[in-house]
Amino acid sequence: MGAPSKLMIGVAGTARRKISWLAAKTAKIALGEVLSDSVRLGLMTERDAERAGRMILHDNAARMYGLPS
Repeated sequence: MGAPSKLMIGVAGTARRKISWLAAKTAKIALGEVLSDSVRLGLMTERDAERAGRMILHDNAARMYGLPS
């Protein structure tokens, strides 16, 4: 697979939930753009992009913290 497998996206939990939500939403949109461009440019398959997105947004953190997948 061409995508990194050790990335995570996270936002520091703060008392300002709106800021945390905005940061998470912005990160998700940006990641989607990067992965979409990677597929469009032929750098990775759609399946690999979907897998990388899941890993970056959830699976890597779940594995690191011992949470269910």
